[in-house]
Amino acid sequence: MLGADLHVFLKKAQGPISSSNLVVVEAVAVVLVVVVVVVVTVAVVLLVVVVVVVSSSSSCSNKSSNSSSESISSSSSSSRRSSRGNNSSSRSSRKSSNSSSNRSSSRSSKSSSSKSSSSGSCSSIEVLVVIIVVVLEVVRVVVIVVVGGGVVVIIVEVVVRGVIVVVVEVVVVIIVVVVVILVVVVVRVVVVVVVVVLVRVVVVVVEVVVKGVIIVVVVVVVVVVVVVVVVVVVVIVVVDTACPCYLTS
Repeated sequence: MLGADLHVFLKKAQGPISSSNLVVVEAVAVVLVVVVVVVVTVAVVLLVVVVVVVSSSSSCSNKSSNSSSESISSSSSSSRRSSRGNNSSSRSSRKSSNSSSNRSSSRSSKSSSSKSSSSGSCSSIEVLVVIIVVVLEVVRVVVIVVVGGGVVVIIVEVVVRGVIVVVVEVVVVIIVVVVVILVVVVVRVVVVVVVVVLVRVVVVVVEVVVKGVIIVVVVVVVVVVVVVVVVVVVVIVVVDTACPCYLTS
């Protein structure tokens, strides 16, 4: 289990490495493992394909040479048999033997051509089938190695961690922006409220002070007038009592 062992090794080595650096190390290790597996797989596939093509081409050439030699030998044997006939036979027998030899040679040539064409098509089909089987087998092995080795698990973990980090950063940025907006709005509202309240308080205080001053002034004036009147009356009474003749005269 290559991926699982690698993951355990990186987890054990997490002491001197921070969590963010561990994610990067895991990602690099996974990429290296996948690259090595892919390179080895491609090399094996190419080697197998080359071997299969070479072997199939050699077998096809051997088959074609064997078939051609067989056809040549059969045609030569048939011609020899026809030439070894009786010398005292008539022209009709010679014609029949010649026609039979021609037929046999044409049949042998047709059979050789059909064999060579069938061997060529068969060889190409065999090569194609072998290549398909080899590719499917290599794909199956790679899938088993990758899935069984835990590489997919590590890749999923790295992707999930990256997504979590990005989501957390986005959420933090959104929260900061919202908090700043709320603070600005609250400060504006507070400033407006404070200014309005202070202005109203000042206006009320001024009104109260002005009204109080007016009332005090009025009271003082009234008191002064009353005092003056009282003093004048008292003076008149005193003077009249002390010297009534002064007032009557």
